[in-house]
Amino acid sequence: MKRKLDFVTNSSSTSFCAWGVEIDLVPKQLFEKIYEYYLKRKEKYKKNNFYESYEKDNVSFDEFRDLINDFDYDYTHYVSLYFRTLDLDCVFNRGCGTFLIGRNPFDMKEDQTLKEFKDGIISEFVKIGLGDRLDGISEEVET
Repeated sequence: MKRKLDFVTNSSSTSFCAWGVEIDLVPKQLFEKIYEYYLKRKEKYKKNNFYESYEKDNVSFDEFRDLINDFDYDYTHYVSLYFRTLDLDCVFNRGCGTFLIGRNPFDMKEDQTLKEFKDGIISEFVKIGLGDRLDGISEEVET
């Protein structure tokens, strides 16, 4: 994988492109929100008789955090699903053991300036406690 921190070109080999952050561990404050989301989603699926058979019953907060930090895919996808509720993209970079969180520059509205676009992302990150981690535009390229 190659990481690029400046203007991103249109490349067919780009697998993820976003202005945002790369984190290796999810902060506890944010983990609590993701865990709440996980519990609500799990309960909703149980009510609709759609339950993920690979998931354990009654996963505690600490177990859930350990599963995410151990990069168990059955649970890391909940991190991505949570960020979608905030209108942010999130992918797990298995090769580096990190989460890439941000918003795709191609999702910028036609009447929106780049500054407004970036300010909106910064606002979302500040709300969830990641405002100090913004590091520019990232491009993940499979080589």
